Amino acid sequence: MPRPLIELLCALLVSGLCIAGFFEAIRYAGPSGYLPKTVMALGFLLALIWAFQSALQWRKEGSASSQKGTDLPRLSVFIGLSIAYIVLIPFLGYFTATLLFIPAVTLLLGYRKTPVLFGAPVIFVVLLYLLFGLVLQVQLPDELLFQLVGTN
Repeated sequence: MPRPLIELLCALLVSGLCIAGFFEAIRYAGPSGYLPKTVMALGFLLALIWAFQSALQWRKEGSASSQKGTDLPRLSVFIGLSIAYIVLIPFLGYFTATLLFIPAVTLLLGYRKTPVLFGAPVIFVVLLYLLFGLVLQVQLPDELLFQLVGTN
């Protein structure tokens, strides 16, 4: 199966997961739903761009691709991690699930620089917490991470 086709299918799957996540976030009360709805909407738009680029690449290369075949076990793990991320958000919370998901997927995709692998998600989550929790003073939902660090 050509790589652009696999990427197109993955982009469509991510789009579907973003739609599901958006509809889950609609159920959140008040301002605590702003962040997940925004992230899911942006994720959906980025996945659509990814799908469009993959479709163009697939069309350009044609069905007779000379590239190496796709690693289906790795793709299956990526899909499983994405589904687990969506399922775990209501139980662990967005910030905690994100801190677990981003390094796992990045490691799966082959990125090996440890400081960036674990530092970038921490910086991202801290910035989101500062923005929504302290600057905008949005009441954030109860979350495992906040209980562990004692900010709740």
